[in-house]
Amino acid sequence: MALPPKPIPVEDRFWPKVDRRGPDECWEWQAGTNRAGYGRLRVNGVAELAHRVAYKMLVGPIEGDLCVCHSCDNPPCCNPAHLWLGTRKDNNADMGRKGRAVVPGLTGERHPNVKYS
Repeated sequence: MALPPKPIPVEDRFWPKVDRRGPDECWEWQAGTNRAGYGRLRVNGVAELAHRVAYKMLVGPIEGDLCVCHSCDNPPCCNPAHLWLGTRKDNNADMGRKGRAVVPGLTGERHPNVKYS
């Protein structure tokens, strides 16, 4: 009777899907993403966001319900130098400071970043 195949470690599946560049550049996820552009992969049968997996592998555990935020504002980025832990409130405040927050009433054609009407 043959043994089941040995699982491939997360690190061995993860890094071939990341375009690792210089220490200050974005390391973009090259595989599947969600609608918002964040990388996705399965870890122990659970879908996880790639930047969170990168943070756990290279920085350490993520306590509680903390967010892994991007200083670069680039969803597929997995460079730990661009990632920081914060609460949802911290993440929303960061979005607001950078002008990326959704303002009620400024949706569709009324939004200043609209590309067409």
